[in-house]
Amino acid sequence: MSTTRISREAFRAPLDNGLFLNGEIKTKDGGKDLPVVIAAHGFRGFKDWGFWPYVTDALAEQGFYTVIFDFSRIDAAAAKQPEAIVAQARTLSRELEDLQTILTLVREQRLPLSAAADPGRIGLLGHSRGGAASVITAAEQDAVGAVVAWNPPADLTPPTGVSAEPFIAADIEQHASRYDIPYQLAYLKRPALIVQGSADGERLLLGHEALRLAAPGHAFAQIEGGDHGFGIQHPFAGPTPFLDEALQATTRFFRHHLQPVEAVRKEAR
Repeated sequence: MSTTRISREAFRAPLDNGLFLNGEIKTKDGGKDLPVVIAAHGFRGFKDWGFWPYVTDALAEQGFYTVIFDFSRIDAAAAKQPEAIVAQARTLSRELEDLQTILTLVREQRLPLSAAADPGRIGLLGHSRGGAASVITAAEQDAVGAVVAWNPPADLTPPTGVSAEPFIAADIEQHASRYDIPYQLAYLKRPALIVQGSADGERLLLGHEALRLAAPGHAFAQIEGGDHGFGIQHPFAGPTPFLDEALQATTRFFRHHLQPVEAVRKEAR
């Protein structure tokens, strides 16, 4: 068991649409100038789902200023907002705005325990649709230094025979170019790692190959036997070898790519 002491503090950030982003900061006690990791949950998840508390605790113990938050659709549903507001909050457009808000709060050091963070070294970690949102955000925002996506979709359109929610379908149609994940990954200038469980759904496995073909210059890791949640259900009953393998690959990647500039220069000599 780790003996590292972790400081934790919740936050609640208001949005311009009247909703809130509820989240938590986790960081080592006494930490200073630590690289930042912002964690983004999937479409059916939330910040305390399954593996997220374990993953974010581990990242904090490893020396990252870790930000975990609920996308605003969680607040909309919990506050029993009108159906139209909840539906709009479930779109990827809103998710990207939420992630941008968190990114801005980190850069401006307006989140709790911000004295521990180095806002010049920011990584994104997303699972499932949160992984797709993280790739898009990394491609669009120079403030992101590295991105890791766990089991992300390459194609955000619904499978044949499945109807998307009207607001989501309209959002995907309106932003088809922006939501082209293979294209975004191919032209992403920041380091990216795509982690894929080999026992995930067929559509996601085919999508993983599409991402490999589109962006061979990025890093890819396959977790043999891992499914979409790396063997984790909610409530959390403990880690699996699949989750720990994904987490170890992620930690190594962020350690390497979110080093201080001085360390990178020394490594290059």
